[in-house]
Amino acid sequence: MGVSHVDRRRQEQPRGRESTALKGRAHVYAGARISADDIIPLRHQNGGAEEDLGRHALAGIDPGFPGRVQKGDILVAGHEFGCGSGREHAVWALRGSGIAAVVPFAMEILEAGGLLPYVLRQTTGASSA
Repeated sequence: MGVSHVDRRRQEQPRGRESTALKGRAHVYAGARISADDIIPLRHQNGGAEEDLGRHALAGIDPGFPGRVQKGDILVAGHEFGCGSGREHAVWALRGSGIAAVVPFAMEILEAGGLLPYVLRQTTGASSA
């Protein structure tokens, strides 16, 4: 069963910028340039609910990911996470898998997706992801 456009828009309403404390396990994917297609390959973009998409989150690079994620977990991502096509399905898949926040080095698809993006700026002397 699909999610209506009205329900999808309600899910995507920007949340306030108040301080939020999160507690969850961190899943680290430090490799650079994990694309939106890696996050949710086109063959899994069925138009269903976020939980359905979440069963295929990161299927392009780690098919076992959805089985390890618990609601409230955090994904730590490398440089240019979510690059490539700007499909919103990638954000929906991450949310549907249980990911509450993504900590990327560079943000491509997360700003309007309802996740809590926190951008790490690479500083002098820091190794690249």
